[in-house]
Amino acid sequence: MKGTEKQIAWAEDIKRTTIDTCKNNIERMNGEALFEANVDAYKIMLAVIDKIIEINADKDAAWWIDHRNTIASQRINSTADNWASQIRSGRKTAQQIAEQNGVRI
Repeated sequence: MKGTEKQIAWAEDIKRTTIDTCKNNIERMNGEALFEANVDAYKIMLAVIDKIIEINADKDAAWWIDHRNTIASQRINSTADNWASQIRSGRKTAQQIAEQNGVRI
């Protein structure tokens, strides 16, 4: 990754924090029937984040910093909550949401 040492560290922290948000929520809610849809939603989100990181692997640190709000924890949580609501209500399945976002779970 290109950038200053500080930029690279910040960019890596952005990616790590995003992944940790998903993994921590999956771990926290896993095994609780009430949160089954949330776990599914965070698994989808983790796959989406992995895809974003893979697709943009050649980007420099400044790009990750400039686009940090796209994968910010607040946005991840909001989107996962929305997906979980859709799953719980029966409007969509986890598989449908995953497919719409170009990932597999």
